[in-house]
Amino acid sequence: MNDPSSASNASNSQSQDVQIGRDFRVDGTGHQVDFSQTHIETQIIQHTSVEAVQSRPLIEVSPYKGLKKFEGSDRHRFFGREALVTNLLTYLATHHCLILLGASGSGKSSLVRAGIIPQLAEEEGTDLIDLTFTPDEDPFDSLYASLLAHFKQSEAKLARQPHADTLIQVVSQLKEADTPWVIFVDQFEELFTITQSQKREAFIASLINLQRMIAQAQINPRSLYLIMAMRADFLDQFAPYRELGQMTERYMRFITNMTREDLQRAIANPANLHGVAYQEGLLKEILNDLRDQPGELPLLQYTLDLLWKRANLSDRLICCDAYWAIDGVQGALRQHVTEI
Repeated sequence: MNDPSSASNASNSQSQDVQIGRDFRVDGTGHQVDFSQTHIETQIIQHTSVEAVQSRPLIEVSPYKGLKKFEGSDRHRFFGREALVTNLLTYLATHHCLILLGASGSGKSSLVRAGIIPQLAEEEGTDLIDLTFTPDEDPFDSLYASLLAHFKQSEAKLARQPHADTLIQVVSQLKEADTPWVIFVDQFEELFTITQSQKREAFIASLINLQRMIAQAQINPRSLYLIMAMRADFLDQFAPYRELGQMTERYMRFITNMTREDLQRAIANPANLHGVAYQEGLLKEILNDLRDQPGELPLLQYTLDLLWKRANLSDRLICCDAYWAIDGVQGALRQHVTEI
């Protein structure tokens, strides 16, 4: 790899940089970057060379999601949660029920939508029926809407009945024996913040009854998966619901923060796939700025999307100067607040 001082002169402001010893460079604002190892950071885990990354076709559209959640179509740019996805898939293969809890901004929805469900589809076959929905004001209506992508209105309408056996009826009448289903209730906390109380009571009872039948093998569980994701700070809302509490105790998994290595993959790999590398030291600076920030994952994606749009991609290199130009993570956060 070339010496840092000749690193494709990636930044247009190289001439304004001041060399500090051999390992650091600082610009007029006082920012320092460590150049002691290599001058560009790239796919850290896969060890793809910079030359290989920059030889790929340049895709100028941003590979980052900003403040949007990852969807199934984003699976190829969803990095950093590989080990957790594998672990949860192993768990689902045995239990077929998962209640995923985590802090706000911990990436619960993205983990399931872009990680678990696409992998289930790959394992179970492309005919997997994905019933992903949020409860909203009427969870039965939301379930009905998700069914319309796969069934006629005349078939799906039974999901709109607010009864304790509705989910069982939907599965029993609509699911073919060998067709895999995944029912994913995202943002489960909406049951306690938006949903009408009578609909909430009936839907919780319906979930419990469906899970009980799966556990007792009264419904073929081999091709049916039930997943719920909820903010952990709403767990106290389960107190009046004894059976829901017991169900949660049995099937709960808590999503923890990503490690620095996970975050490095989440930052570098999407850019690498688009034929762009990162300048040495920039990943470390981004991660240091992100440390202890609430809702770190949405903030990171927003910062990276903003950085991508401000960077000069003709050099196939995202430089420190571009990051400093947006004033880093804090600057991106201020811009978002200003936009709001």
